[in-house]
Order: sequence, then structure tokens, then C-alpha cells
Amino acid sequence: MADLFYGRVETDAVVVGAGGANSQLCSNCGKEVQNSRLVDEFQASDSKLCSNCEKRHGHAHVAHLSHYLFLENLIHVTWTCNGCNKSCTELQDTLCYFCDICKFYLCRSCFQPKKYLLHEHSLTKTDVRCIYTASQGGWKCDCCGRNNGREHYLPRHCKICQFDLCEKCCQPQRSTLHLHILYKANTELIYQRFSGGWRCDSCASRFHPNTNKFPYHCDICEFDLCDNCMRITDSK
Repeated sequence: MADLFYGRVETDAVVVGAGGANSQLCSNCGKEVQNSRLVDEFQASDSKLCSNCEKRHGHAHVAHLSHYLFLENLIHVTWTCNGCNKSCTELQDTLCYFCDICKFYLCRSCFQPKKYLLHEHSLTKTDVRCIYTASQGGWKCDCCGRNNGREHYLPRHCKICQFDLCEKCCQPQRSTLHLHILYKANTELIYQRFSGGWRCDSCASRFHPNTNKFPYHCDICEFDLCDNCMRITDSK
């Protein structure tokens, strides 16, 4: 299995980036490097940036392994984040991390690792094609069980546990049955005093973590909804 290291994939035969082990080419744009420093993010002697890419301060990220991402204020461009599929209009933001070689966009939220009530470790948007090579990047959400759709290779991923989370399970949800925002949560984490057992506060159904441990949860009130009650309120 490939080892991810600050946005780079290390294998016996592959070096990511335009510059090879003995190359004097920029690891980002492929242009000749002259008097460049080593790239701090990689901590490797074969990773260099040309003066132009160095001035722009490139960021290595596991969501886009081919090139560096640059924080840009794209005020005259309509863009959609490759991580969450939200447009700059929906996000109400013009700043994003951008690869002008691939036209790859990552919003500021997707760029950052995040903690969720669904998993004990931080999750980072990751191109899992380099991790799940046997399935050619195929994965399924460890919360809802849905398989990824075509060309959707960027789950929230835990490199420690190989835990993957789809975008829908990350999002806040509203219900007419409760005042506050609800999030999917893992009851084995939030209700350890009950060994992960929980009850829906709408229909009063009780659940064991072996059968269902992912309610829609309010972290303020400890209010929980089962999937069925959430679907009923969604349809009203």
C-alpha cells in the first residue's frame, strides 16, 4: 500500500511531480529550476520549485498529488470545489486552493483536516486512487455504506484507520422535529456510558450499535433521530 507523506505518494517505482530524482525541473510546473530551495513540505532532495512557483507559496495536499495548490483570490472566475462540489457562489467565497495546470479547485474548508463526531481521528480530503489501487480508487462511505460515484475519488479519509466519509454524511442537517442543526454521529464515541446504545427521540425506537450506530445527533441537547424519522421530516 502506498504511503502518503504530505501530499506525495511514495512507492518503489514512482516519484510524483515533474522533477525526477536527478532532475533540475520544478516539481510543480516542470520548468527548469535555477537557484531554488528544497520544498519544505516534502523534506526530500528530489522536490524543488522554480522561482515563480516558490514566490506563490505552493501547498502540497493529498487531494491533488500531481501538482502543488496555490491559494488564489479568483474574483473573476466562477469555480466549483472538486472536494465538495459546491460553487463559489454557494460557498460565498472567492478564495480557494487552485492548480492552474489541471484546473483543480479546493475550497478552504475542504483543504483543512476536520474532526467529526463519526470518527476518533481527523479526516482529510484525499485522492484515494493511490490508496485503493486494487479497486482503482473505488471506495464506500463507512457511515452510510454508499459506493462512490464515477470520478468521485475524494472522500474525507483517515490515513490511520482507512476510514472514509462521503460528503453527504459530513453535512449538517435540519429537521422540523428539532431546533438545532443535526449531524451524523457515532454512538460508540458519544454514548460510551451506554456502550453505544441509543434511542430515537421521535419514534422512541431503541438501537444497538451492532445494528445502527449512526443517528442524526444534536451535540447541544443530545437529541437523536433515526434515519426513518429524518426521511419523514424531509418529505414534509
